[in-house]
Amino acid sequence: MLLKSIKMQMSQLFHKKTILCIYFLLFGAVLWNFFENMHQFHNGDVTQMMNPLKLSSLSTWSPVMYYMMQFYPLLLVIPTASTYYDDKNSKILNYIQSRAGIRNYLVGKAVSIFFITVFLFTVPFITEIIVYSITVPFFAQGDPSNFQYFQTIEKDSTLFLSQLYYFNDYIYTILSIIIFGIVTGIFAVFNFCITTIKIFNFRVFVYFPIYVLFYLINIIGQFINYKYEINYFLILPLFAVPENVNYGNYFIFCICLLIISITILILKIRESDIV
Repeated sequence: MLLKSIKMQMSQLFHKKTILCIYFLLFGAVLWNFFENMHQFHNGDVTQMMNPLKLSSLSTWSPVMYYMMQFYPLLLVIPTASTYYDDKNSKILNYIQSRAGIRNYLVGKAVSIFFITVFLFTVPFITEIIVYSITVPFFAQGDPSNFQYFQTIEKDSTLFLSQLYYFNDYIYTILSIIIFGIVTGIFAVFNFCITTIKIFNFRVFVYFPIYVLFYLINIIGQFINYKYEINYFLILPLFAVPENVNYGNYFIFCICLLIISITILILKIRESDIV
């Protein structure tokens, strides 16, 4: 029954206009970035070409990533933030609940939101990397920083999973995109679970939890004088090497968000069973 609920809700979500809009927006940004890079590479000598991966849309060197980070909290919640509110007000919640039960509805919705968000925030960017592997010579290894080669080697050694980057930078980039998509999916699920709480009676409120979360992280980090970097703007971009970043702590933070989300769902299911 849970699989049936997931399938039903995946189909429902894939037809939402907001999801389609964000998908085409991200794909459009990727296309724009790709053609800008191709224009830059045009008629250039391969030995002077930049590594296209470091100019890809999710790279810290890309203007696409810069603007995407400006609107990241909004981009990740627009596709799915209002799903519970919309289902409740359109009575679709009652229909799915009668077919699958409240437990299967809530769990199925959370799982669907996670996978759809991962899809939205990985497929366009992985497609870009695949196209680069076809169109750009592997010998193009220039660094956008314009540092000398030995300096870039030293800097790249500080990357997350740097050994994989040295082994194969394309595999490294695709894995980094998948991790980015998973983290974004966790944020989206957390936002959904928060919006199932009764205080979210107005549609506009369902877009705020992630903004509040990021704001509280910064406030708490400053209050306790936390020594590691906590700004998602500096951590999430590919090839970013912020000072004092601790990816182990960031992993624990994501796990905590999942635990909070699961706890909220459990309480919501028990509340519905009592009622």
